[in-house]
Amino acid sequence: MFQPRVTACGAVVSALLITGCATEKAPPEITWLSPTSNITVAGGDAVALRFRVLDPVPERGSSEVATWRINVGPDNGAIWWTQSGVLSSAPSSGGVEDTVQVTWHVAENLPGTGPLPLLLTAKTTDGVGQTAADFTTATWNGTPLISSGLWWSGGSNDSGFGYADAAASSAALEFAGPSSPEHMTALDGQDLIVTGLNTLKGWPITSGTPASMPTWEHTPTLTSAGEIRYIRRAPFAHTSAAWAEVGWPDRCAWHNAEGQVQRSWMLENEELLIDAGVIGEEMVALARTNGQELRLIRFNLSSGARLESLTWTPEAPGSTGPNGAAWLLDIGGHPAALESDGTTRVWNGTGGATPLSSGQIPGEGAILRAGRTEDGTNWAQRNTSILFSTEMEELTTWEGDLRTTALDRANGILWVLTNNNEGPAWIGLDRNSFAALTPSFAAGEDTFSGAVMHNQPGIP
Repeated sequence: MFQPRVTACGAVVSALLITGCATEKAPPEITWLSPTSNITVAGGDAVALRFRVLDPVPERGSSEVATWRINVGPDNGAIWWTQSGVLSSAPSSGGVEDTVQVTWHVAENLPGTGPLPLLLTAKTTDGVGQTAADFTTATWNGTPLISSGLWWSGGSNDSGFGYADAAASSAALEFAGPSSPEHMTALDGQDLIVTGLNTLKGWPITSGTPASMPTWEHTPTLTSAGEIRYIRRAPFAHTSAAWAEVGWPDRCAWHNAEGQVQRSWMLENEELLIDAGVIGEEMVALARTNGQELRLIRFNLSSGARLESLTWTPEAPGSTGPNGAAWLLDIGGHPAALESDGTTRVWNGTGGATPLSSGQIPGEGAILRAGRTEDGTNWAQRNTSILFSTEMEELTTWEGDLRTTALDRANGILWVLTNNNEGPAWIGLDRNSFAALTPSFAAGEDTFSGAVMHNQPGIP
């Protein structure tokens, strides 16, 4: 039976008719040797992978050396691990038959708790572009996701750290730490709290107790004068481990557990950062210019390159001038600036002649505070505190203020820092129903930042 063949010039030809092409050859073959049946893997395992590749000699012309690649990941298409290489030589008389063995060192902190089916793909491409693939499977049994409690900077006396584990006790604990409340986050799987106002600091946690002094400090060179704008977790979907995202006055940067900069996105001299975050697979910054305008800026997430910006003069009285207030939101998957009267300026990059459109968030009254939760929900405090979706759907409201939020991924709790009859307190909300949970935990009068510590990073 006639079998078509792919040639170097891209045509499909008959074995009986070859016209105008330099090379004709049969496609390569690849076969898994180990594993050939489903295996179960866990973090820290060293898994030997073996496969055989056959690259036939060309029947006409010559061919370059063939390449191979292994991809490992969930069967939804994500890639957790990959490795590639080339065969020992280009095919000559008799072709090339190589057995390749590599070791997959399974990462300790892969997302998910399992069991999760994985697909192992072995693929080869010969010198004329023909490919072959073979597949086998594995099952990932991840470590169960556990949260070890809620941390905040500023105990009842506005110094040190506050800590609460609702599953263990109705009382909060206090530990030595910063001398006043600071921006902070917890690096999941690293047993580390990162805080800062003017200097970034790392506080390791051992057996549930933070170090009495930070073990490292970091301040970027040539930074503009002024305090850190915020500290939060960098989104795990775009990092190789748990990193801290820090909004410095002149840049946004991702820092690892040693405080070292992994990626950064720089503003221009006339810009002062208000907030930043990943929206729509890009890093987006909201800044104020020296001319007291507001500016949204898009950056390439990987390279840090500045892509484009959009500038306007705010109209809400509370958002004008050097001390005017504005906040960054995610509306419909697009970056949006919120002005103090509840007006949104949504930047749709495909919006044609009018990429900046105006709207209103739910509720009434002036905006006092606003932001985004770790799982992408928008929130604001005005006459009432409100949580609302990226599609502007009101999710829940309550009386009292809202200073910040912290997400417990393991137990499905959204912690909100608000006021009760006794002063500032952390109140847990069911992540799905937003029903209030008990108990609540008192915080310092000036506390404004907190995070839940988990045993592994992951996607909310």
